[in-house]
Amino acid sequence: MTQPEIRQNDQERGRPVWALLGLLAAVSVAVFIMALGFTAG
Repeated sequence: MTQPEIRQNDQERGRPVWALLGLLAAVSVAVFIMALGFTAG
């Protein structure tokens, strides 16, 4: 799917906020894991 299609689907569900929160949570977890890896290494 292209970005406009994803954005349109979020608007149709009326839940674009949850999509942003999910993305933010995924990025936060990834950064946290990388930070642990760097400190452990």
